[in-house]
Amino acid sequence: MQVVTAETLAEFLARFSPAQQRRLAAWAAIVRGATWTNHASLIATFPRAGRVRGEGNTYTFRLGAHRLTTDVVFARAGDDGTLVQEGLVILVAWEDHADYDRRNRDRRRGRS
Repeated sequence: MQVVTAETLAEFLARFSPAQQRRLAAWAAIVRGATWTNHASLIATFPRAGRVRGEGNTYTFRLGAHRLTTDVVFARAGDDGTLVQEGLVILVAWEDHADYDRRNRDRRRGRS
């Protein structure tokens, strides 16, 4: 899987504390080594990942005191099992649990 951000991963990581950087870097290393073709293959790698209801292939990952929200474009395999399209994991948000809960409460109430 390829990890995508609006900036480079190094620039994204630079905004956070050293402990947060280590968590994100460890998570990114696992993701880069994975080939997720569907929900089940993602959950096999991260059993506690949560799919955001009503948001297609948007997932949250709990990383310590924070949640990472991502959009996932699953890899595609051909009929013979060979990889046809590499998957993408797009980083959307990195929030503490209170901010995540507040944003989702507002989203459910129709606020952005």
